[in-house]
Amino acid sequence: MKLLILGGSRFLGKHMLKAALARNIEVTLFNRGISGGQPDPDVEILHGDRNADMNILRGRQWDCVIDTSGYWPSQMRSAAKILSDNIGHYTFISTCSVYSDFTARNISETDGLLTLEQEQLSVLDAEHAEKSLQLEHYGALKTHCEEVLRQAMPTRSLIIRPGLIVGPYDVSDRFSYWVKRLMRGGNVLAPGSRSRPVQLIDARDLAEWAVSLGSASVTGTFNATGPKNVLTMGELLQVCRDTCSNEAEFTWVSDDFLQEQKIQPWTELPFWLPDTETGTPGDVGGIFSLSVKRAIDMGLNFRPLHETVEDTMHWLLEARPEALGSLKAEREQQLLALWQLRSTR
Repeated sequence: MKLLILGGSRFLGKHMLKAALARNIEVTLFNRGISGGQPDPDVEILHGDRNADMNILRGRQWDCVIDTSGYWPSQMRSAAKILSDNIGHYTFISTCSVYSDFTARNISETDGLLTLEQEQLSVLDAEHAEKSLQLEHYGALKTHCEEVLRQAMPTRSLIIRPGLIVGPYDVSDRFSYWVKRLMRGGNVLAPGSRSRPVQLIDARDLAEWAVSLGSASVTGTFNATGPKNVLTMGELLQVCRDTCSNEAEFTWVSDDFLQEQKIQPWTELPFWLPDTETGTPGDVGGIFSLSVKRAIDMGLNFRPLHETVEDTMHWLLEARPEALGSLKAEREQQLLALWQLRSTR
């Protein structure tokens, strides 16, 4: 079997490649070549910018494509135009951010999606607007990418909508923040309610499942996150502490206090989304309430959380990636001191 992977080999793409090679699949990578060198001597690498020119793929034959880097509908149209007659199946990695109402719970694949007005979409898509606008309209742009693919290959396409992807090689600091913080030990600021549900998926579980479905030419749309049973923020942090083997202690700090201190949910404190009354404006808890029944029924499996934490810890110790915009140690200690002062009044 021949597989073409569109995208880099930095995080999810790297795991896709490993999963494919483990199945003895012949792999070709198409990317810009800015995320590293040759990953394997048996892997073909084709360099190009899908925003400008994909002609290097013209006339080639692959059984399956896995697209990890489609963000603009025009990118999808270009890929479909060049590849549709030369491939058997197309897997597109979309996102759960396509959904329009995160006040809902148990969000399924048939729930409403974000979209853009055609005039706005045309302007953004034609100019491949700056990164900030792409991030601002990330979910809606992915919706339109899905639409392009369905129209181009209605009987040969698989759309996967992951939740938060975590694990080794993730430089986003969304999950690794907590692993690093528990490795450091001491008094740890734990945000909000310990009983708040959270969801995540190990990139390796996602990659192995996507490669399996693509190889089998499975079609349709699937949410993809985990675990199978409800995971709470308290349980997540406890597994991080147990796995990282230190004497860390948690101080649970209220949502109100963190908001008063203008701490940014999700970006400064990953996995923290302030509680609101369910279903009211501002409630986004549904982002951690995706239904994954269809994916589980189709064979999606989840490795133990402690394995994800442990492997992420070992990668962090080896790679030592730079921290991004998460809460800095000094600021955390300031917040803990303020919280303690308030608690003793």
